[in-house]
Amino acid sequence: MTVQSRPSLHVSIDSVAALRQMRLPDYPDPVEFALAALRAGANGVDFSVFRDRRGMQDHDLQSLSSINPSAVGVMIAPRSDLVALVAESGVGRCIFSPDARNDHSPGGGLDCVALKEEINEAVRCLSPLSVRLAAFIDPDKQMIDTLAKIGVEIIELNCLAYSLAANSRSVEKRVDEIRANAMHAVSLGLLVSARGGLNASNIGLIASIREISEVHVGHALVAQALFDGVERSIEQFNTLVGEHSRQ
Repeated sequence: MTVQSRPSLHVSIDSVAALRQMRLPDYPDPVEFALAALRAGANGVDFSVFRDRRGMQDHDLQSLSSINPSAVGVMIAPRSDLVALVAESGVGRCIFSPDARNDHSPGGGLDCVALKEEINEAVRCLSPLSVRLAAFIDPDKQMIDTLAKIGVEIIELNCLAYSLAANSRSVEKRVDEIRANAMHAVSLGLLVSARGGLNASNIGLIASIREISEVHVGHALVAQALFDGVERSIEQFNTLVGEHSRQ
């Protein structure tokens, strides 16, 4: 697996959809936000489709996948109804992630052990469609091994524990944990992404890990865009990622 000189920047638009759903008007439109982010220099966008449709809706998925499918990722639980939705959409990437409480591992990622058969079935359904398959998990080598055997090609490491670390010793411990798991995934031929609580203050340490090819930022970037606009916010996060990238 070739390591990139710097990780690419991907934007999660779930917070835009959540804001829209609070009042149920047609705005703010997460599709428009996604397109603005891509125009401004984001390498990709992603979002969650939950079984209860509490955020993004089916028509959002259809709109984005018809415009730029290769740059769009959708996060779903590995459940048959959601897998079928992704299969019909033509989207370029599917990220298996928690939906209901019993989908979660203790740290908040997908419980790949409990849902191994469901993930297996989802991979069998989507692999023939040339959908890139990923899974959002806590840093755990056993889970990485399981996913590699199933056929998932991208590991998205949950950085929430790092993001919530209360002191420098805890931060160092979490970074070492993420780095070790990223190295393990790359050794198995997998691509590694990072997401979960990343913001302008903490993204640098994660971007500096050589084995991480993508960083995903959501709520922090959407919040900054309220004040600075989408284009400037994307530019600032791209600059931060570049400044801390490995040589």
